[in-house]
Amino acid sequence: MSSLRRSRRVLPFALALVALLCSAGQAAAQDSMFTLGLYAGLGGAAEADAFGEASIQGLFSLNIAQRTDFEVRVGQLGVSASDETVEGDLTYVTFTTDYRLPADFYESGLFLGLGFYDFSSDSGFADDDALGLTLGVLGDFRLVEQWSLLVELSGHYADLDQTQFFLMAHVGVGFHF
Repeated sequence: MSSLRRSRRVLPFALALVALLCSAGQAAAQDSMFTLGLYAGLGGAAEADAFGEASIQGLFSLNIAQRTDFEVRVGQLGVSASDETVEGDLTYVTFTTDYRLPADFYESGLFLGLGFYDFSSDSGFADDDALGLTLGVLGDFRLVEQWSLLVELSGHYADLDQTQFFLMAHVGVGFHF
C-alpha cells in the first residue's frame, strides 16, 4: 500500500516533467518559455454590485506551443457585503490555456480554464469552496527583452453559497525567461 501512495504523489510531478520536456522543443524557437507575473487590481462579486475591492494575483506561465501558454494563477479578492452576500475574501487558483495573437510591440490573448475557489467570510459562518470556470482577455506589452506590462480582464464562475460570479481587472509586471 505504501508504494501505491508514493506513486500517487509522484505521478503529478512526472506528468508535469513530461509536459515540460515535450514543450521545450516546441518553445525553443521562441524568446521565452516561462513567465512569472505579479498583479494588483480591482474586482468584486456581481451579486454585491461593488467592483472596487482590492485584488492581488500571481502568475506562472509555460509556453506549450506556438502562441499557446498553460497558465496557473493564484489570487485573492475582497468581497464586500450586500443584501445577498457577506463580507469576506475569495482565494482562488486557476489553470488556463491562453491563446495569443502577436502584434508589433504587444501580444493580446484569450484564456479559458478551470479553477478552485475558496470563500472565507469575515464572520466565519459562510465559508465555502467550489470548482469553477474562468474566462478572460489579456495584453502583454514588452517593456524590455525580459520584462513586460501585463493587463488582464477576467470573469469567474464558482457555485458558492454566497456568490457565483466575479469580475476582476488586473495590471502587473511579468518576467519572461
